[in-house]
Amino acid sequence: MKSKLGSILISLAVAFGLWLYVVTTVSTEQERSFSNVQVMLEGESILRERNLMIISDTDFAVRVTLKGSRQDLNNLNSSNLTLISNLSGIYDPGEYRLGFSVGYPGNIPSGAVTVMNKEPSYVKVVVAEKISRNIPVLVEYEGNAADGFIVDKVNAVLEQEYVTITGPRETVEAIDHAYIKVDCAESTQTIMESYRFELRDAESQPVDAAMITTNTEQIRV
Repeated sequence: MKSKLGSILISLAVAFGLWLYVVTTVSTEQERSFSNVQVMLEGESILRERNLMIISDTDFAVRVTLKGSRQDLNNLNSSNLTLISNLSGIYDPGEYRLGFSVGYPGNIPSGAVTVMNKEPSYVKVVVAEKISRNIPVLVEYEGNAADGFIVDKVNAVLEQEYVTITGPRETVEAIDHAYIKVDCAESTQTIMESYRFELRDAESQPVDAAMITTNTEQIRV
């Protein structure tokens, strides 16, 4: 009688253990959301070959809801999920809404996890034509030299008289020159220094050049 009771208790314990394993590990009826998953843009090199560039923010954070076994979902987090949006289908400037695919780490079997929802379901990028042009360097000499000395502007020499700028067409075309200010106040010797320059428009107002690259950062005067 005791042996029979013991067998029943063991069977119940094993059955409960199997049930608990299925509910907590194997069950495929689990859903879980992952926030702040970053979307990576693929194909920016292709855009460069087409003389295009992205001028909008590319820091995309998405909330993804996935369905799968508890075991598989426990192996996922916002860092090891891979969201990829491909840019290769863009041929012209404009605003685009792009979908993205969801990739999983290697320990998740193919087809084991289903995407239930994406918030947002697309990312938005603004693409502009990328051009380059040369702009002149303009130097302003400020202040007077010390007594007995002169500021000889006529014979001043620039290491280079032009700067090559590259960026979105609209911004590049708004830039007129590279501006340098040289302080000559109380100078008593020849000035030979490298100066950083500022990109300015035709009215000599500074231009927002965050998207602009130049072939040099300083010019020797």
